[in-house]
Amino acid sequence: MSLYGAPSTGGHTYHNIQISGNARVLLGNTVGQATDSNLAARADYVGHYANSSLRPVPNYVLRPRLHQKIKEQLHDSDNDQEDNTRILVVCGLGGSGKSQLVLNYIQEYRRDYLAIFWIEAGSKETIERDYIQIYRLLYGCQKDTGQEIVKVEDAVPAVKRWFQRRKGQWLLVLDSADTIDNKQHDSYIDLDYFMPDTPGLHVIVTSRSSTVMEITQLEAVEVAEMEASEATELFKRSANMKEAGQDILGEIGEIVKELGCLALAITLAGSYVSVTPRLRSDITRYLPQYRQRRKELLQLRPKQYVHRYGESVLSTWETSFEAIESDNPAAARLLSLLAFVNFEDIFTGIFDSDPKSLEATISSPQAWRSFLFGEQEWTIYKLESAFETLQSYSLIRWRPDQESYAMHKLVHAWGQDRRTAEEQQQMSYLALELIAGATSKDRLGPSYQLRLVPHVMSSFGTFSRLCKSMDVMIKGKFAMIDNMQEFLYRIGRWWDSYVLRVFHLSEAEKIYGKEHPDTLASMNNLAGVLGKQGNYKEAERMHRQTSTLMETVLGKEHPNTLVSMNNLAEVLGKQGNYKEAKRMHRQTSALMETVLGKEHPNTLASMNNLAEVLGKQGNYKEAKRIYQQTLALKETVLGKEHPDTLVSMNNLAEVSGKQGNYKEAERMHREIITLRETVLGKEHPDTLASMNNLAEVSGKQGNYKEAERMHRQTSTLMETVLGKEHPDTLASMNNLAEVLGKQGNYKEAERMHRQTSTLMETMLGKEHPSTLTSISNLACLYHQQKRYHEAEVYYQRACAGFQTTLGSNHPDTIACSKIYSSMRKESKT
Repeated sequence: MSLYGAPSTGGHTYHNIQISGNARVLLGNTVGQATDSNLAARADYVGHYANSSLRPVPNYVLRPRLHQKIKEQLHDSDNDQEDNTRILVVCGLGGSGKSQLVLNYIQEYRRDYLAIFWIEAGSKETIERDYIQIYRLLYGCQKDTGQEIVKVEDAVPAVKRWFQRRKGQWLLVLDSADTIDNKQHDSYIDLDYFMPDTPGLHVIVTSRSSTVMEITQLEAVEVAEMEASEATELFKRSANMKEAGQDILGEIGEIVKELGCLALAITLAGSYVSVTPRLRSDITRYLPQYRQRRKELLQLRPKQYVHRYGESVLSTWETSFEAIESDNPAAARLLSLLAFVNFEDIFTGIFDSDPKSLEATISSPQAWRSFLFGEQEWTIYKLESAFETLQSYSLIRWRPDQESYAMHKLVHAWGQDRRTAEEQQQMSYLALELIAGATSKDRLGPSYQLRLVPHVMSSFGTFSRLCKSMDVMIKGKFAMIDNMQEFLYRIGRWWDSYVLRVFHLSEAEKIYGKEHPDTLASMNNLAGVLGKQGNYKEAERMHRQTSTLMETVLGKEHPNTLVSMNNLAEVLGKQGNYKEAKRMHRQTSALMETVLGKEHPNTLASMNNLAEVLGKQGNYKEAKRIYQQTLALKETVLGKEHPDTLVSMNNLAEVSGKQGNYKEAERMHREIITLRETVLGKEHPDTLASMNNLAEVSGKQGNYKEAERMHRQTSTLMETVLGKEHPDTLASMNNLAEVLGKQGNYKEAERMHRQTSTLMETMLGKEHPSTLTSISNLACLYHQQKRYHEAEVYYQRACAGFQTTLGSNHPDTIACSKIYSSMRKESKT
């Protein structure tokens, strides 16, 4: 395990949903299972899939002309004459009512389709999520646990194949497909890739982009302003005005005209009137106020914002904001703050942070609370009241499936853009403090931690973009970023942590200089996350540089210097340089015991790392003795469920397995998995490592079927969490290949061994012990098949490598030589 010096001073969770047709969609942070080409598709699937209701909003007003255009080109078409998918585009300005129009069509004709699938195509994440869920429905592979993996590159072709093999009439909706213009942009979505092509399938695409019209020969349904009568009725419904005389109807007509008859603008305006008594009693007051506010906005804001949101929408949102400020000032301030965190999954737990949690590192703790509530005491009831006010104005919405709020992304962008540059900096700081406080809470559950990640990355991304001056960074913000990157590292989000640590180091160098202790601590942390990513060469380079500088600046026996030495030794061990790693670990452990004491957590971590390298050298007895000693001390000092204690438990179980004590090793691994799933979560890299270890010891006991099942599950999860080329993923793949060979599945085992050994050579080097183990396993596989010539080539290479790297007395060297000798005798008989 890596150690870190004292802090410097200064990859969506979903829940299960129910859909019609008695089908159940299981949603999780990671979903599905490894796609199997032999998995039987469901021939009888009927029902409807959507991540939200397939009904239009209660205040929906029928738009006959547009509705008829959809009906004529889809429902009334002759499907028998069609050879391809029938694609209809519904396009128009944001807020014009495209999605509601399509929902109304579904509401009327849903019984004429065997099944309807509504896909949220607004981002890569949502479109991929929905295709994965549809794959699970169509192929009948949903699990109650929801923890297995489906890769989108497998799910999309499988869904498309499913449609190609079916007769009948189906409807697929790709909603909010807006990012389709710029192929160079990271958010670009290639609709052709997701589009099935089969007779009998109707596809509706809604988009703000006119480019989408190029994908079909059908006439696009362009949704613009509502008819005046439609707009008037929508305003009445939104404002809860059931009865209105001619004079009031005339005034409403003027209002909707002023609003450009845009559906969203009318809905927001009507909602504003419905909660404003003085306007409900005298509707004639609305337009003068609106016109005055709009004129002011157009004078103050660049015209690009009008183009981006639509003039009426922008003005209406500002009018609603003004009403909220009058009605509930805390709600108005809350809306401003929410514009600087992630716009989805806004749950109230974010705000329930310990006001003392950051006092040690932030000069003005909980400034966001003062911003929201001033001198008033903070309570959850006041926060809920503020959310309720925003919801009543339709500026946020409640998502019951996630038990959280969501803000439309345009409202979110408007909330930022409406402020001056200086105000944006101030708000981004408050959002950063809010999220940093949420990440610093004690005993956060794994699901809570994962829900925080999008908010961490969003608040950091906005802050780092807006606040680039050293003066801004010095005033307490630096420590918050330090807390957030440490949170990401702790929960195993190493690639996200890397982004924050790169920024942290860059700013530290600007503020303090390259040799300042805080800068060196930041360098050590960045090197640590590089090691976790499997980038051992770069991690070693940075650790060597950091250790040298720390020894010069702080002295050889300074605690931070010793931490850096430990981390350098650890990454050397990861690269198979066991002798140098052991020498450094012994030196570091002795110094830490003198400087910090025998029971200091850093001393215990260093002792654990020494035992680990001894085990890698085959000195299992000495390694086990140190592990037992370290574990006992950690349980006393840190507690049995502390992640560092679980590391020692895992290592002790591993060395027991190496000694052939498989029953004891299995018992311990099962206990560790249970604890790690509870403390860290099922998809934390440490939990996955424990799953791999349990599968390995199961295989050693001849329980090949169970071992294969666990290895497949672990390999898939590791590939998703860590990446296909991470050393831990490759080790898991190697173990899976080995157990496949034991069961006589030679073809798949050989393919995996070849793939794994090639990747290991690239990532770790030809002489790394893990690479040599993979080569040895491939030799054994050929040996099992009596392919003696091929086996001899790989045995020779593995035995020579083990001899050079590990020495003649290492158990792996002895085992390789013994089995090679046995094969040579066998081949001559």
